[in-house]
Amino acid sequence: MIDNPNTTNTAVLETRCDLRVFASIARFYRDSGVALTSRSRILRMIMEDFHTALIAQGLATEIATTEEAIVLLNDFGLGIGKSMNRMQKGLAKQLTIEKRTQGVLYNPVADALTRLTEDEG
Repeated sequence: MIDNPNTTNTAVLETRCDLRVFASIARFYRDSGVALTSRSRILRMIMEDFHTALIAQGLATEIATTEEAIVLLNDFGLGIGKSMNRMQKGLAKQLTIEKRTQGVLYNPVADALTRLTEDEG
């Protein structure tokens, strides 16, 4: 229930849910000593806690890179389409960091232009 310093905020997601469920979970976090600073933080913590539980129980596998996550979500038909404008800066930053840690010089703008020209050809 502690914010994971190893994760980055690379996606802007929206949800509709039963407010009673959200309030119940928010109360759980507050009663556990978590500062309720925003709805977004609570949703992020729910996702991270659920992810941690699934991984620990062997019910899910880690996704190694942001690029892999994008491809997988696109394959599921859950691409980032409409939210792309709001996510561009965070995604570009994270992709650049990941490529640099792999020893690759990476320019997200040049990469996007290359992909567009490849698609047209």
